[in-house]
Amino acid sequence: MLYRPFKLGDRLQVTAPTGLETGMVESLTLGYTLLKTDDNRRVVVPTASWPAKPHQPDRERPAYNLLSADRISYDSDIDKARGILLDLAGKHPKAKEVCGCPLTQLSSSGVVLTLMCGALML
Repeated sequence: MLYRPFKLGDRLQVTAPTGLETGMVESLTLGYTLLKTDDNRRVVVPTASWPAKPHQPDRERPAYNLLSADRISYDSDIDKARGILLDLAGKHPKAKEVCGCPLTQLSSSGVVLTLMCGALML
């Protein structure tokens, strides 16, 4: 129960309800691990949900973060739109790390998905 294949300060990648999340281990307890994402959000991961060996991306942070906010209508398929954005980002030659694509805003005209990825310096 006390064994963890990572420590404070490590960068980990986990699957969360918002999609794939990448962050730095900020806190470790017996019940959960707290990750701080590149956009300063906190992701709480219960200890029981950890895989045997979590994915640890490159320890070096990307040169800079790219954020792309895309508004889609309420009648659109959000999961399909998120999948398309993540797929495009993963194929981009400058993308070093795709951090996620959470729903970040609700408005009268639709929802906003924010694609987050780290990119290499141009």
